Amino acid sequence: MKRENCVVCNSTELKELYKIPNFPICISSSNEPFTSDEYKDLIFNTCDLCDCVQLKDLIDIKLLYENNHNNTADTPTWKKHHQDFSTFVIESFKGNEIVEIGGSSGTLAKNIIQSKPDISYILIDLCDLDIDIPGVKFIQANCEDYVYNSNSSVVMSHIFEHLYNPYDFVKKLKNNNVKSVIISVPDMNTWLDKKYLSFLHVEHTFYCDKETIIRIFSQCGYMCNEIKYFDNHSIFMSFLLNNNLESEVLEKSIVSLKLKSYFELRENILKNIVLTKKTFIVPAGHFGQLIYYFLKDKENIIGFLDNDTSKCDKRVYGTIQNVYHMTDIIKYNDTEVDILIHGGPYTNEIKKQLLTYHSKLQFIEIVL
Repeated sequence: MKRENCVVCNSTELKELYKIPNFPICISSSNEPFTSDEYKDLIFNTCDLCDCVQLKDLIDIKLLYENNHNNTADTPTWKKHHQDFSTFVIESFKGNEIVEIGGSSGTLAKNIIQSKPDISYILIDLCDLDIDIPGVKFIQANCEDYVYNSNSSVVMSHIFEHLYNPYDFVKKLKNNNVKSVIISVPDMNTWLDKKYLSFLHVEHTFYCDKETIIRIFSQCGYMCNEIKYFDNHSIFMSFLLNNNLESEVLEKSIVSLKLKSYFELRENILKNIVLTKKTFIVPAGHFGQLIYYFLKDKENIIGFLDNDTSKCDKRVYGTIQNVYHMTDIIKYNDTEVDILIHGGPYTNEIKKQLLTYHSKLQFIEIVL
């Protein structure tokens, strides 16, 4: 599926900004043979009209989200994020029903139901999840096709950036008279400024900073009611339906030039990494997959380390290397091993955890 129109302004004036040839089409770890993996040029276009950077070719969502593959709710940063975002939702939602999209861990649902036991709570996910939370109804569906209730508040934690047609999605909410929408999204402007390794990929298919999100919602009749920042990690935003709202005119973004420079710097640094000892890449997922793709020196790679049990004992898609749990580093206590690491906002907590298992680890930290 090709994007012919800009996700923000619907313009057809899209042009290529950057390309990664023959890149794995999926982030999920795999039990299938390496020979079954598929690849596609990863092309990011920029819009001449609004400057939004977006993925040109979209992967079939049935393949992309076939397996639940991001169980990180118990890590320190995500625990605090879910606690704070739950409070934000409880203080912001309108109506008597919450429809949460993509809440596979059930963490938000449990927190909110505990505080608001009388509300109706629906959880929608593409994956067929084994969710058994009292008071929560699970529906397996594509959120972009689902028909919403006018009494609902829609809640999304790090899901909005995964939408293929964000403008059409928000417009549909408006047409169904959904009163409020509450989201947490990656703070992409901060992530770009700090040069974190990966925040646009086959799942995060467009650059959705705060200004872009406000533009989309404003065009569809939603007023931004409140914004809160969570560390240098996320932005919490709540929107209220306002049928009398005039679309907010925002200046054209200038992010494409920064992103092009960032992409080129990232590629150059990763291609020039030299490994002299046996090495684990940390973590797996889109950070580790990208590191492995650009590495010229792969002979010393043992595999990947990750806390996410849904990835462990499987192979990182697009590689021949398996994912091991973080605790498996204990087996290498008598061995000199390096850790090639870039975990973005999670790097320090990952290093701290690994050092509790193996105090003599040497970290090769990727800094752009």
